[in-house]
Amino acid sequence: MKLKNFYETFRDDLMDQEFVIGYLEDALEEGGVSLFISALEDVVIVNQKHLDSQLFKDFLNNSNPEMSLVFKVLNLLGLTINLKVKC
Repeated sequence: MKLKNFYETFRDDLMDQEFVIGYLEDALEEGGVSLFISALEDVVIVNQKHLDSQLFKDFLNNSNPEMSLVFKVLNLLGLTINLKVKC
C-alpha cells in the first residue's frame, strides 16, 4: 500500500479558504512568522496548479519573502490579514 504524502492527504483542505484561514492563524499563533510562512508555502504548493502564477513561483523560491510578497500571495489566494487587539 502506497502512503500518501502531506499534500495528497490535505489537498482538499488546503484548497478550502475556511480551512486555510484557520491553518494560517494557528501557524502564526503557535510558531510565529517562520511557521506562518511555511504554512503559506503549503497552501501555495497545493493551489499553484489551479491559479498558475509567476508570483507563486517567486514566493516558493524565496526562503525569506518580504511582507509585500506575502500580501500579494495572500491577495491572489483571496485572503487578507486583519489585525485585532491582543488580549
